[in-house]
Amino acid sequence: MRPTIKQLSINNYQLTITRWVVILMVILALLLPRMVYAEGKGTTGAQFLKLPVGPRPAALGGAFCGVADDTNAIWWNPAGLGFIEGGELTAMHNIWFEEINYEYLGCLYNLKDLGTLGGSVIYLHMDEMSKLDWEGNKIGTFTARDLATTLSYGRRLTNNISLGSNLKYIHQENEDHKAQGLALDLGGLMRLNRNLTLGTGIQNIRLSEKITFIKEGDELPLLVKVGGSYRALNEDLLLALDLNIPSDNPKTSMNAGVEYWIKDLIAARIGYKSVSDLGSSSHFTYGFGLRWKEYGFDAAYLPYSELNDAYLLSFMMRFGGGKEEEGIRAEEKKKPPLKEIAKRSEPKKKELPQVAVTTLPKIERDKISSIERVSLKEDSHLKIEILSNDTSKDFLELYVAIRNNGEGSTYINPLAFTLVTQRGEYPVSERTYLANGPLLGRRLKPSGQVKGRLVFEVPQRERPIARLVYHDKIQGFKTTVSFP
Repeated sequence: MRPTIKQLSINNYQLTITRWVVILMVILALLLPRMVYAEGKGTTGAQFLKLPVGPRPAALGGAFCGVADDTNAIWWNPAGLGFIEGGELTAMHNIWFEEINYEYLGCLYNLKDLGTLGGSVIYLHMDEMSKLDWEGNKIGTFTARDLATTLSYGRRLTNNISLGSNLKYIHQENEDHKAQGLALDLGGLMRLNRNLTLGTGIQNIRLSEKITFIKEGDELPLLVKVGGSYRALNEDLLLALDLNIPSDNPKTSMNAGVEYWIKDLIAARIGYKSVSDLGSSSHFTYGFGLRWKEYGFDAAYLPYSELNDAYLLSFMMRFGGGKEEEGIRAEEKKKPPLKEIAKRSEPKKKELPQVAVTTLPKIERDKISSIERVSLKEDSHLKIEILSNDTSKDFLELYVAIRNNGEGSTYINPLAFTLVTQRGEYPVSERTYLANGPLLGRRLKPSGQVKGRLVFEVPQRERPIARLVYHDKIQGFKTTVSFP
């Protein structure tokens, strides 16, 4: 079923709204921190909110606003929750400075069409320390602790844009004094294509009175982040970069990080921070990660020049049967390339149900369909559309090969295709995919007529029932095939 003009109008309207939301967030990202700094003293309270959460983001130098693809997204950019399926749980222990420890517990779960809900707790505490008078005599003991809890929510607006927010409760204790307050985090994430992602976020927007211990209140450390990430080398390599605009410092700082996965089991990470979390000089950060099925372990080492070094350790577990899209892509990397498939001998033919098929006599496998003796006229436009009733978070790849009567092959790897999510009468989202290049259709202009067959490889998924539609610009839609 082809989208109607009314359906396309709805899609265009949603896309227009999304673009304006992103533009508004970028404007706020550029203007809000400067306005706050101009009005304030340049000093803030609740400094523990600046400490890094999660060994993986910490090892990447804190460049995680444009990554945000695991439970750590709760703290770094809640918009990342919209791209995560199933559930994740992460627990972190941070061996900070002498007698100071930093703990983090985060959990999220995807509610499908309702978005993703998450929550986290960070707890900074220290052992009891001696209280001394002016002459150095012990007069007692004291301790201090800081606590922040968040309720998080993220949801996709389209297949490649997500927004998220945190409601944050802050509590501090220092000897006999206590302070508490509420804050808000906002985030946005846009996946321009399979490799490039951009993100922005505003953290610690104060919703209550200033954090006050005795008489004078302090503002929260408002922070605006703008970041991006790029995946290369079959997505084994991740490059990340963040720019930070704090309210208590007129200078913009930069975080950068690199991550490289080996066999999707072991990751090596290195990062760079131009300004540390507590205002010390720039330094490098290091870490590694391990993954096995739904479990993961991460570690990071943060060397500080003015203070003792810090070590971060965390354990991660996925549950609920869902997978984040990166995990799906990792599985796809294990599949053989199309050239290898094309060289194999013909598999045994297997008849499958066909829907409205008159020119498609046979299907070879549940993942590959064959269209024999299809004539492509010169300057014809080849377009593939993937239509499904439940594909809002499915990831599909398409490879196309043209064989000229069995003598040689012309490969288009990959060809652009469109993923349309259907909900009832109207499609709710639409996106054109290309592994490389802009999100635009690509013309296929064979020389003369090509009489052979087109081979479409569509990786099978658990949920979708995909319908392939081969479109010829001159003759219109010609075939439709359903895969169970």
